Amino acid sequence: MAQLSERNVGKVLDILDKVMIEGVASIGIYHLLNIYGKERVTKAIWRDINERWERLSEENGYDIMPELLIAYESGYHLVCFAFGREFDPKTKEGKAFFRPSLSFLNDSEGSEPDTEGA
Repeated sequence: MAQLSERNVGKVLDILDKVMIEGVASIGIYHLLNIYGKERVTKAIWRDINERWERLSEENGYDIMPELLIAYESGYHLVCFAFGREFDPKTKEGKAFFRPSLSFLNDSEGSEPDTEGA
């Protein structure tokens, strides 16, 4: 995992806790880069977030790690995270119920994101 200050570890875990409890969370990309001390988005950031998500999932009693969906498109200023699966504990299978997308930001009319089927 990335070497972060205790304060910054807390910030990342707060975001992931919110995803675990509420199902979705977001953070400004520049805030995320500041937490990790980076000037650009790197694979190491996503790897660290996924490792922390795996640990949090284990701490919350999941035998199978729930999928963490990350929506980020270069050029946008927001990163969205979502708890991406609804699990059946008997079959250990799940189905995706939410796929976050930032494509609605391209809409010149400023309409809301398409959540049909969510």
